Amino acid sequence: MTKRSATILVLLAAALGFVAAAGGDTAGSIDASVAAQGLTVGDPFWYTVKLILPADSRPELPGNEVEFAGFEIRDYDQQTTQLADAKQQIILRYQLVGFKVGERQIADFEVQAKRTENGKEHVDKYLAPPVTVMIRSVLPAQGGELRPKPIYGPLFLAPWWYSWVWPTIIALAALLLLLLGVWLWQRRAGRTAGKPEPELTPQQQAYAALMALRDGKLIPAGKFKAFYSELGDILRRWLEHRAGIRAMEATTVIIRYDLRRSALPDDWQEDFIALLSRGDLVKFAKWVPEDSIAYADLEAAFELVEREAIREPEESHKQAEERKGAAA
Repeated sequence: MTKRSATILVLLAAALGFVAAAGGDTAGSIDASVAAQGLTVGDPFWYTVKLILPADSRPELPGNEVEFAGFEIRDYDQQTTQLADAKQQIILRYQLVGFKVGERQIADFEVQAKRTENGKEHVDKYLAPPVTVMIRSVLPAQGGELRPKPIYGPLFLAPWWYSWVWPTIIALAALLLLLLGVWLWQRRAGRTAGKPEPELTPQQQAYAALMALRDGKLIPAGKFKAFYSELGDILRRWLEHRAGIRAMEATTVIIRYDLRRSALPDDWQEDFIALLSRGDLVKFAKWVPEDSIAYADLEAAFELVEREAIREPEESHKQAEERKGAAA
């Protein structure tokens, strides 16, 4: 080997050693994940970032002022834990909500951390790996396209109370039908006028209200908003008795969250939320379904109430004897 070749090899080895010394070991690590299964539009989910840093590292945490393209931040949480191997663990959790259907990616989440090494300050940059979130639509599988609405000229808005006239008349008509059904049932039971009549159970009330809605004229008249409003109220009242969930004043998203903590089957919960979501499309997104879809949703409501019927408490032996004596 010539002297010139030996000199070149020495310089190359020195350069490689300098690069290795400049790079060094990674001071920490970062990871990201999402807890998002079966998401639909408007469902909240958690995006979690996990940092492992040296104990003396001073990170600049983004907090809840960071922006996620295509998502809104609803909640934020931060936890710091000191580990045994001169490390610290930082957990950042963001509750996000997406309103666009399709596959979305969360990327470019960066954290900077300062540390002192050999008397000099170093700035480490940690870039979280991208994660993918799939958001599905709540539209029905068949007939899911929104029917285009015709364009008219300027409209003069009626007073706010005027919009409640027809729903109030429809509700009163449904109530009269319900009372008429109760009266006919009592008459067929052969009860005397002086004896107190037993009240309908929540399960019976749900059946009677659904039957009255089926016998009404809302679907043939094309009054789908009033139909789905009444259908949603019937199911919410029934759910309050069945699962103890305060559903009358709750949105569909909150009901979905409360149902996940109940003992009702998962497939039943999905069918129930899908039915309420279609009603929301009619009431708030002005979706006009076909008559066949509305009748199918009514039959689905009957089937949901039947599948998870409210179990009435069994009467005691004393109550049974008193009932037999009264009948005699």
